[in-house]
Amino acid sequence: MTARRRVFLLSLCLPLAFTVTGILAYQYRIDLSNRMQAGLSLPNASAPTKQSSIIIFAPHCDDETIATGGLIHLALKDGARVKVVVLTNGDGFRVATELEYRDVRPSPSEYIRFAEERQRDVAAAAATMGLPRRALIYLGYPDRGLMAMWVTNWSPMSPFRSKYTKLTRSPYRNAYRRNALYCGQSLFEDIRSILAEYKPTDVYVTHPSDDHSDHAAAYAFVAAALDSLAGDAKAPKTRVHTYLAHRGEWPSPMGFKPKAPLRPPFAMAKLDTDWDILPLDRATVLLKKKAIMRHKSQVRVMRKYLLSFARRNELFGDIRPAGIAAVPDGRMVIDGEPGDWTGIRPVEKDPVADKLLRAFEKAGDLRRIYLCADESNLYVRLDFRRNLSKRALYRITIRSFGETPRGESTRLWTATVKPPSRCVPAGTYFAWQGPVLELMVPRSELDPADRVFICADTSVMRLKIDNSGWRGCAFRR
Repeated sequence: MTARRRVFLLSLCLPLAFTVTGILAYQYRIDLSNRMQAGLSLPNASAPTKQSSIIIFAPHCDDETIATGGLIHLALKDGARVKVVVLTNGDGFRVATELEYRDVRPSPSEYIRFAEERQRDVAAAAATMGLPRRALIYLGYPDRGLMAMWVTNWSPMSPFRSKYTKLTRSPYRNAYRRNALYCGQSLFEDIRSILAEYKPTDVYVTHPSDDHSDHAAAYAFVAAALDSLAGDAKAPKTRVHTYLAHRGEWPSPMGFKPKAPLRPPFAMAKLDTDWDILPLDRATVLLKKKAIMRHKSQVRVMRKYLLSFARRNELFGDIRPAGIAAVPDGRMVIDGEPGDWTGIRPVEKDPVADKLLRAFEKAGDLRRIYLCADESNLYVRLDFRRNLSKRALYRITIRSFGETPRGESTRLWTATVKPPSRCVPAGTYFAWQGPVLELMVPRSELDPADRVFICADTSVMRLKIDNSGWRGCAFRR
């Protein structure tokens, strides 16, 4: 090999080596930061009692076991009532379906058969924890479709079609609503109906900052349904607890570590979620492990990850409630300057620097979301780690809910900002200065609105950098 060729190859390999080394170093830093949370002191969660009535919402078959298996067992021992509501049957897990049927291109019928097998796994795991089959409710909505149903396929006029089963309706005979249409309105009504019937004292659902889109959407649907029932004087006050299943390099370290604690990821430990732990004795941990192993199709694919949740405690988080601050007309000026937001607290604090892309694209790493409103407008402020970038797209999506004479009504509003001057829809008032982006949304675009759910996401060259969880906020009167 000539000297010139060696120089040429080195010029290609060295930048690649430095890049790979940098990526591995950052991943190690995240993993190490998560491991260091083991020493974090957290209060004990309130133990269930005989008076407790608990509903656990699981986006997929196995979430109820890994996140709340110990809770289910202890609650039943204490005489509490427990229901598990499974939103999807996991009929969109391609890798697991391929392994199950040894078919690189599973058919729609194979996805459905696989989902029915996952239902049987749920029943077996529940029985291990002492929960009878009658306490399980399967809704039968599409795996990897819940976020689309929340955002774009809310109306029965535009149902979601699963790219796995090729269906727009539930094919499962044991679904809570037979032949349920795959749309947000249908799922919202089912959850609302279950909550109204069982009147739980405690609800457990996935955290809105969970990485899996179905998990993030599950929180939004459950929170919206609970909000719509808040005016029912006969219903008990329901406490909402969240659990986490997916968030980057977490849990850490992975694998079956029965003596290790389960703590929140470092980037989520001290934001706007109050975390607590439910201690589990060794016998309960081993029983939980046994229940996890009942999910045979999932253990085959991700045994190490699933067993990471069989530890000496379970982890739950209560999200601090946030309202939309009321401000006098004329106070807010859309100029990108945060001075007129003095005294207004954020409605959401988003984790930062916990993923590789956010390390490189700090201008797309969201820190906080603020909301306030006067009589005519809703004002939105987003704060980022670095000054906004002309390379990035910034999108804000709001789903509003309100009561009408015909019942619950909802509307969707979204805007996409491309600095320095482009915004869709045209005519939207916005401004940015440094790391701050402000927008003004006419309340007429949201009405009738008693409350809104907001989400922000960022991307560069169609590559998603960050997205906040959906947070619900009520207008203050």
